[in-house]
Amino acid sequence: MQLRSSSLLGLSLSFLTLTACGSTGGDASGLTSVDELLGWVERVYIDAELSRQEVKTSLSGLQTIATKDFEGDPITAFQGFSDSIINSKEQAKKLRASYERMQRSAEPVFEKWTDDLALYNNQEIRRRSQERLDAAKARYDAVARAVGPLLSTYDKYNQGLSDYQLFLSNDFTTSSVDLMAKEADNLVDLANEIDNRLDSTLKVAKAYIETAELPTGTQKAAKPPSK
Repeated sequence: MQLRSSSLLGLSLSFLTLTACGSTGGDASGLTSVDELLGWVERVYIDAELSRQEVKTSLSGLQTIATKDFEGDPITAFQGFSDSIINSKEQAKKLRASYERMQRSAEPVFEKWTDDLALYNNQEIRRRSQERLDAAKARYDAVARAVGPLLSTYDKYNQGLSDYQLFLSNDFTTSSVDLMAKEADNLVDLANEIDNRLDSTLKVAKAYIETAELPTGTQKAAKPPSK
């Protein structure tokens, strides 16, 4: 399995700057909500990238101690594996938190946009706004649908890692590793599934971000780096 990661420090700093800004209120309140939602989709993008790295690290730790040709210090290797599980669990929590904040931010955006359709005098303009609302909602829904199942699989993977680590914490021998071979293979399969889901999440999140940006020259959150 080939897992990728990219440097997102600049994007992270841009996101933190965005979320620190207050609402402008008045007629711009709708745009402020739109930009807030954009910021949380970007946060989901960041956490998906970081999750990819943590899955890669934890899988590497698993494969190190699960190999029949193990070399090196077993205690050091086992501690590294244990630490990677903690980090993976923490990153899963961050991804879930970003996902939930994204969901809460989305509701007022699409509710206001829908309500405003009734205020148009020109029906042609109303139709155009309706079409763009439908397209934007579809792009957002694609992100939400990608992350939901991903979180469940990620939790299952982390739980499996914890059980594997607990089993070996009292009995780390060649025979015990052989006994747990099937569980290790299942975890590799889950890691592959997570990687595929993360890839899908990154693609749909990027598609939303690229179409929801405010015009150049205005205050806006940064776009994820091109793949």
